[in-house]
Amino acid sequence: RQELKRLLNAVVVKHGGAVYYYQGLHDVASILLLVAGELPAFDMLCRLTTGHLRDATRPSLDPVLELLGLMGPIVEAADAELGTFLSKQGLMPFYALSWFITWFSHDLSDFNEVCRLFDLFLATHPLMPLYVGAAAMKTQRRQLLAAEEMPVLHSKLVNMTITRRATADQLAVQAIELFKQSPPHQLIASRSLLLQQSVAPRVQLRGGVWHYPEPRHSGKGQWTQQRLQSLLQHVVKLPLPGTPAQRKKIVVASLTGVLGSLYVVAMCLFMAKGNTSSNSPFAMLYKL
Repeated sequence: RQELKRLLNAVVVKHGGAVYYYQGLHDVASILLLVAGELPAFDMLCRLTTGHLRDATRPSLDPVLELLGLMGPIVEAADAELGTFLSKQGLMPFYALSWFITWFSHDLSDFNEVCRLFDLFLATHPLMPLYVGAAAMKTQRRQLLAAEEMPVLHSKLVNMTITRRATADQLAVQAIELFKQSPPHQLIASRSLLLQQSVAPRVQLRGGVWHYPEPRHSGKGQWTQQRLQSLLQHVVKLPLPGTPAQRKKIVVASLTGVLGSLYVVAMCLFMAKGNTSSNSPFAMLYKL
């Protein structure tokens, strides 16, 4: 326990505030520590926290939550029927959070199986845990398709033992094949996904070395844009009365009203900032 604490503290301190601890990093660190020892584990964890796990070691998990949006397309690529079923159930991909940030070390009790998966993840693309998860879901599709309600489906996925129907090695082979058939960049392009905060989608292997470019945008406004896009997608899918043409008019009118309101508020705030009088209506509104 003392070695694990020392290891985690050393990794965070080494990067001078650029790397943040997250709940689950200790699971990854524990495996590295047990297999390699303290000093080699330190070198590997330093590399991982600025590389394959970089999206999880930022000030918030927003980049990881953004990445989980790929889980649906990956599952659909692995099993179209299962992917469609998950979508119709309205299941959000949060069930895969632990898979990505702990490399299944929190979910599997078999140490040897975990080590085999770590071998895979160290040698392949940072998004490979999502592909392994999709491969595991396909092996247990019957149980998942039997879930009649979304909460039940979510519970089954969160508590799913991924090696129940296939070994870690078998899942690795299936995940690699799935990755070749449907690589991340292809899924992102085909779904027009907005992934601007995360590093993993743009990771490249050049000359045998992984390169991790910084995200194109990392401000709060960009995440707000991502959430707005998701909100609009859900609004369009809401059951509305009338013919398709009438429903379209309702959605357009609603969105126009919302955007108009946002514009008015933005103008009020802008004018309040530029008005030095503390008694002006705009200034009073800004203080609220």
